[in-house]
Formats: sequence, C-alpha cells, structure tokens
Amino acid sequence: MGSSHHRVVGILVTLVVTGGLYWFVGHFALAAVTGLLWGSGLLMTLRIARQHSSHTTGDNWEDKRWTGAGTGLFTLAALVGVSLTLPISAELQLGLEFLVIGAGFVGYIAGTMAELERNAE
Repeated sequence: MGSSHHRVVGILVTLVVTGGLYWFVGHFALAAVTGLLWGSGLLMTLRIARQHSSHTTGDNWEDKRWTGAGTGLFTLAALVGVSLTLPISAELQLGLEFLVIGAGFVGYIAGTMAELERNAE
C-alpha cells in the first residue's frame, strides 16, 4: 500500500471517528480533535511500517518494557482516570476516554518517529 492509500485510510479514520463521536457525544470540538488524533496516529504508524519496517519491537522484556509502561499508563488514565465516578454523562466519559487513548497513542508514535529519524540508517 502506497503513501497515497495511507493518506486516504487516515482521512477515512479521522472522518469516521469524528462523525461517530459527534453523533454519540454531541461535542464537535471533542469529536474533531479525537478524530484527528486517531487518524494522524494511524498515518504515523503506517509511515513507520513503510519507511522503517526493520525497526519492530523485539520479543524480550528489554525491548517491550517501555512500550508496555507507556501503553499501560495512558490506558489507565483513560479507563480509571475518566471513571464512572465523575459527574459527567456516560457519552462524555466515552468521548474523553477515546481522546486520552488517542493522545497517548500519538505521543508514543511521534516519539518513535522522532527516534527513528534521529538515528536514520
């Protein structure tokens, strides 16, 4: 799949997430930013797969510990930090969970891209 196909997929993900969250939550800014995060995160992931396919996470603990720590902590923030005990609607809670997970995902992927480009082969 070429970069133009990746862009189309990224745009579609952005539109689907934005449209779905707006329909469900009713807050356009929350839906749009969340859609942008998920779409751009996917685009960056596809770029890493296309341009740096030899740089995959290894199989041992030393290679996966930081990935696990980052993923675990931003998932914890989304699912426990934005909990049922907050005085917000279930719809808004779901929107905020998607936002936090998307922001964590983009942060991780952007950091990966920065490191790969800094240490370009």
